[in-house]
Amino acid sequence: MNIEPIEVVIHIINIIVLFVILRLLLYKPVHGYMAARTQRISSQLEDASNRQAEAMKTKERYESLMAGSEKEADEKLAEIIRKAHADAENIIEKANEKANEIVNDATVQATAEKKRILNGMRGEITDLSLDIARKILSREVNESDNRKIIDSFFDGRE
Repeated sequence: MNIEPIEVVIHIINIIVLFVILRLLLYKPVHGYMAARTQRISSQLEDASNRQAEAMKTKERYESLMAGSEKEADEKLAEIIRKAHADAENIIEKANEKANEIVNDATVQATAEKKRILNGMRGEITDLSLDIARKILSREVNESDNRKIIDSFFDGRE
């Protein structure tokens, strides 16, 4: 085997030509594909980062709204409880007033009934006294005199 220098030069030229042809045919398209892929991945990462930031903002807004709504719910609940207590106090106050009215009415009715009964008893006692006095005193004292005496006696007792 003989190695001839011309064949070595031809092989080197062939390798250089093959390298240039492959570089033109394969390197640029593969490099373009890789650059596009890198750009696409970079764009997707940026988009994901933007979406994550937007999601965090939305989460923070949601959490603040939840905290605000919980606070508002607590305030409304406290207001409802205050109103319920006020309503209960008003109901109790009205019930006490109504009870006092009923007691006062009962007292007035009892007093009126007592006076009516006393007046009725006074009339009966007066009639009995007159009958007794008439029987005992069958003399000239008339009935109107006796009634005046008995009425003045009871008026002094009241």
